[in-house]
Amino acid sequence: MANSNARVEVRQNNYLIYSENVPAGPFELNDISAVNRSGDFYVTVIEADGSQTTFTVAYTTLPQLVRAGQWNYQLSAGKYHDGADGYAPALMQSSLSYGLNNTFTLYGGALAAENYRAGAFGVGSNLGEIGALSADYTLAGTTLASGQRKQGGSVRFLYAKSFLSSKTDFQIAGYRYSTAGYYSLSDAVNERRRWHNGLYENDYWPSDEDESWQASAPQHYYTSWFYNKKHRFDISARQTLGKNSAFFLNFSQQNYWNSSGSDISLQAGFNSTIHNVNYGLYYQNTRSTSPMTTIASHCAFHPFYSARKPPDQYRIYPRPQ
Repeated sequence: MANSNARVEVRQNNYLIYSENVPAGPFELNDISAVNRSGDFYVTVIEADGSQTTFTVAYTTLPQLVRAGQWNYQLSAGKYHDGADGYAPALMQSSLSYGLNNTFTLYGGALAAENYRAGAFGVGSNLGEIGALSADYTLAGTTLASGQRKQGGSVRFLYAKSFLSSKTDFQIAGYRYSTAGYYSLSDAVNERRRWHNGLYENDYWPSDEDESWQASAPQHYYTSWFYNKKHRFDISARQTLGKNSAFFLNFSQQNYWNSSGSDISLQAGFNSTIHNVNYGLYYQNTRSTSPMTTIASHCAFHPFYSARKPPDQYRIYPRPQ
């Protein structure tokens, strides 16, 4: 509320993102565009006599959320491409979101490709100081290379929260569970790529090879089933340290049907600025006990001002089951 003709300024993460003159009395700001999806709003009311009143409005959102009364839609078509050779179907996908009110957003989408169909619907909510939460369900059907038809569902939960006092962005915590008959589009594509004469072909490199293993031809082993995804957990956090430094941490775990193994990935990093020079330190470790076992680690000190990417120091040791 303004006690006189006043100017209202809104800042997020120390950036001025909105400024507006308002008359005396209660006021409402409904056209603010946030710079980031996480980070509370600092609102300053500057009265006509120069006095100031400051308060904080909790703000955290997710990509699915849109403003009340607004529609967000997308339609695209193309060909599946993941950098690998083999089966790559044409596809078309669409998405639609509607801001039901200032709290809830309804959203959904559809995807169609050769031998594959999927539809999804969900709801997202901005819960203010609690954070932002969304839940959605996807129903998908695919025809396997053998001609067998598979259909299943997948439920996903996403959560985001920014802690103002500690300057911590708990950016996204996600959990997805899929039934045995559910195949994502990437699962459906890889299933057809690996199908050979009634069995699924898997590549591996013996663990006793030297660093030239990357240039050598892989060996193969065969299984009678395909390992589609079962459940996955992801978490991402960022901690601001002072004015110029930040630490981030990413963790994920993926489990599969027809296997007791899992893929676990951990990434951590620190970046800062000293005398206008940006630099960063990164660490990554990926371990797997899934049928196509991958053990990879990466630790590099990488200055941001360099155009050179960090060297990839990976060893991949898939192991037949």
